Amino acid sequence: MKIGQIVSTFYPYKAGMGNTVLMFSKVLKILGHDVKVITPLYKKYDKRIEDYNNISILRIPPFFKIGNAAFIPNIMKKLVNFDLLILHYPFFGGAEFILLKKIFFGKKIKSR
Repeated sequence: MKIGQIVSTFYPYKAGMGNTVLMFSKVLKILGHDVKVITPLYKKYDKRIEDYNNISILRIPPFFKIGNAAFIPNIMKKLVNFDLLILHYPFFGGAEFILLKKIFFGKKIKSR
């Protein structure tokens, strides 16, 4: 199963949600799933796509950010070809676009 985990902060940023996503991703990989973490690109982390502990990370440049809240309208284009999307909330500036995608393309996106 191809799983996308969407989170506002991720490694190397030391935070609870990012650590949780890292642990979830490791376990899901052990269970044989293809896992990709989708997170904002912050200036000090300059790679857009990288790999950490065999986990693919897609960092999307935000339109603007305030603290860990990143306004990323282009996240909707990146949420394709996944069997399951896991949104780690709160993700202010990202979750709203995922909701819009669900509203407009609801038959193609399953929520659980």
